[in-house]
Amino acid sequence: PCESVLSVSIRVLFSEQPKCWLYPYKIRLYDAELLDCLCKVMGRRYNNGQLIFVPSQRVAAQVRRTQNLGSYVKGVMGMEALRIFFKYMNVGMLWLWRLGLGPLLSVWPTAFGRFLVIVHTGRKSGLVRRTPVNYTLIDGEIYVTAGFGRSADWVRNTRANPQVEIWLPDGWWVGTVEDVTGQPGHREKLRRVLIDRGFAAPLVGGINPHSASDAQIEQATAGYRLLRIQRREARTGPGGPGEYAWIWPIFTFLLLLGRRRAKS
Repeated sequence: PCESVLSVSIRVLFSEQPKCWLYPYKIRLYDAELLDCLCKVMGRRYNNGQLIFVPSQRVAAQVRRTQNLGSYVKGVMGMEALRIFFKYMNVGMLWLWRLGLGPLLSVWPTAFGRFLVIVHTGRKSGLVRRTPVNYTLIDGEIYVTAGFGRSADWVRNTRANPQVEIWLPDGWWVGTVEDVTGQPGHREKLRRVLIDRGFAAPLVGGINPHSASDAQIEQATAGYRLLRIQRREARTGPGGPGEYAWIWPIFTFLLLLGRRRAKS
């Protein structure tokens, strides 16, 4: 949250009875455990015993509405746990793609969503990165969204270098990523992407994209980015989806051989 536009500051003073001031609103915080969570999630201790946190406009608005910094900290901790969950789930999905089973992830879009893999380049390391994301197709063009906004690593990488490769259920392509957030039709396209996220849409955004109003969609996705991927040419060769699919014939052969020996 600290990477968006700066707006207001929260200053936490450590004392026997910790207090917190949110300008221009005053909030009292006497729970030492929540205060420790705040330090871990949002900031750091300084030598003079102060913690400064500068949130984004969206975060500041949420804190103003709740008037309860403790509840907001718990919410941030929950989102961090959700981020970790998806991180490990993405590792498993990536291996399914490499084993040639990736298209099976999109066989039931209503429940599990539609998936592709974006192959992008690390903005600092220069290493190849692969990230599974949900997508939707509108008039032959691919749209994806970043639920964690600009802070998502793959979004920051594609902003630095928009040239990517994508693994789709029907092929492997070279493409270009373009941020189309705020352009005409943004809300309708974002709703389509959320619908094609399957179970993940209500889990992350807390809304049902099928029945939510436009205002609810706009509020729940205030920090989202909508990106369009334009396919330029098909790709073939090593290093793409199904690169480890050769394992399956060997596995099947060994399985049949084992059964045959067991019978004999």
